[in-house]
Amino acid sequence: MAVAHVYSLSLSIGGANKVLTTWTVTEELETNYDATVAIGTDVAIGVALDISQIRGMVIVSDVAATIKTNSSGSPQETFTLVANVPLVFTSTAPGMLIGDYFAGDVTNMYVTNAAEAHLQIYTVLTS
Repeated sequence: MAVAHVYSLSLSIGGANKVLTTWTVTEELETNYDATVAIGTDVAIGVALDISQIRGMVIVSDVAATIKTNSSGSPQETFTLVANVPLVFTSTAPGMLIGDYFAGDVTNMYVTNAAEAHLQIYTVLTS
């Protein structure tokens, strides 16, 4: 059964909302992480990803946080999350291409946050 993730980019100017673009990524699989992460430094959350399979991904936290991939000491990537501002990666949208942000597969993710975080990672994958 196909899974579709719909992405939309909009802008508000003077109180008027304008949808700039909408696109859909449809694939066979999805994997999602939706959990509360306790206050801590380099808390392993058990998220592993085969980057070659990812067609779309959104990462968002309700508080400021830092995510490191593969190692807490010498990470492959480090993402700084602003509260309630999603990071969006897709296989088709310029400026958001997965390969531009991930050097390789992810074996684990490590979160650092000064306040309890509601962290969501939504991923649509090809098999």
